[in-house]
Amino acid sequence: MNSYISHKILNPVLLKDKLDPALDIIVVIPAFYEDNLFLALDSLVHANTLGINVEILPVLNYPENKGAQYLDFHEQQRAQLLLYSEKNNRPGFTIHCLPIQVLPAKHAGVGLARKIGMDEAVRRFHQIRKPKGIILNFDADCICHENYFQSIFNYYQMPAAKPAVSIGFAHPLLNIPEKQRQAIIDYELHLRYYINAQKYFNYPFAMQTLGSCFGVTAESYCAQGGMNKRQAGEDFYFLHKFSVLDQLGEINEALVYPSARKSDRVPFGTGKAIGQYLDQNFQLSYSLEAIHLFMNFFHQLHEFYTLDSMAAVDKLKEISPILAESLLDQGFLQELDLIQKNTSGEKAFVKRFNRWANPFRLMKFLHEVRDKGFPDKEVGIGAAKLMRKIKPEGLLEDKLSLLEGYRKLDGIF
Repeated sequence: MNSYISHKILNPVLLKDKLDPALDIIVVIPAFYEDNLFLALDSLVHANTLGINVEILPVLNYPENKGAQYLDFHEQQRAQLLLYSEKNNRPGFTIHCLPIQVLPAKHAGVGLARKIGMDEAVRRFHQIRKPKGIILNFDADCICHENYFQSIFNYYQMPAAKPAVSIGFAHPLLNIPEKQRQAIIDYELHLRYYINAQKYFNYPFAMQTLGSCFGVTAESYCAQGGMNKRQAGEDFYFLHKFSVLDQLGEINEALVYPSARKSDRVPFGTGKAIGQYLDQNFQLSYSLEAIHLFMNFFHQLHEFYTLDSMAAVDKLKEISPILAESLLDQGFLQELDLIQKNTSGEKAFVKRFNRWANPFRLMKFLHEVRDKGFPDKEVGIGAAKLMRKIKPEGLLEDKLSLLEGYRKLDGIF
C-alpha cells in the first residue's frame, strides 16, 4: 500500500479528520449531476450497520470544460450534503463531504471519480493500519437492501472470501412506466443471459461487473494498480483483473437495486441501453452460437502446448476459420510463442493462456463476428434457447418469466 500511495494516487489528501481505528467499510459514490443522491444515501443510512463501522464518501464531480453548466448544481448539492450529514451521522456511521472534484476534460468520467474516492479510502485504511479494510462502490442513483452492510461484512469474515466481490443486484420493476419496465427487463435479461451462457460452458471468469455492485479490500485494490480512469467500462476492466487470478467472488443476494432510468452520460451501460430501447423497442444480445464457439476454443487451449506456429494455425482453423481470423488478428501466435517460452509445464501453460483468453478477449471476438455469420439477436431468442439447455423441462418464453428464471439461477429471489 505504501508504494501505491506514493506513486499512484493523483489527488492530495481530501479528508484530514481524526479516524476511528475501528473503521470497517468505506463506500465510494461517484455523483455527477445526480438528482437522486439523497435517495441513495437514505437507503444506506437506514441499512443495518450493527457492529460495523462505516464511512460514506460521495464524490461530487463534473468536467472542467462544463463548469458554467454544472458548478451551481454541485455547489448547492454540497451545501445540502453538509446539512444532510450533520443530521444523519451517528457513532460508527459517517457521511463525509469531500471538496467538489473538477475533473480534467480528457479524463472526466466515472472511472476517474471512482479512483479519487477509492484512493482516498486507501489512504484512510492505511492510516489506521487496516490493509483488509473493505472498499465498496455504489452509484448515486441506486438503492440498497437493509442487509447490504451485514451481508458484505459477513462475506469478508469467511475464510474462503476472495479479495474482490461482485454483489448481487436486481433492477426495480414496479412503479415505473410500462415501456421503461420492458426496457429494464430486457437489459437485465441480457446481463444475466450473457453471464449464464459463459457459466453453462464452464468459463471460469463468468462474473457480473456492475460499477455499483462490487467490493475490494484496500491492499488488493493497490496490488492491482487501483481503479482506471475510463469514462465507461471501468468496472469491467477493473474487476476482471481479479477474475483471471481467481480473486473475484460473488454474493448471490440482491443487495443493490440499480436505477432503471434512461441516461446519456456514458457511451454504454444501463442508462444508455434503456435510452436505446425506448427509441428502438428491442434489446439485442450476443449470439449463443458465437459464445459456444469461443468456449470450444477455450477448452482446447491445452492442445496448443506442443504446437508450432503452423500447426497452431491449422488447429485454430479446424475449430473455426472465423475464430482463427479473429484470434490471429489479436496476436494469438505471438502470445503462444511467449507463453511456451516462459512456462515449464502444460499446467502452467494453460493457466497463463487462460488469462489471455479473458472476458475482454471474448467480448472483442463477439463484436468482431457480428457481421461474419453470428449477428446479435433479440435478447429473448438467445435467453430462451439457453434456458431450454439449462432447464429442458421449463417453458419460459415471455421475457419477464425468463428474467425471473435467470434470477433464480443466480440465487436472486
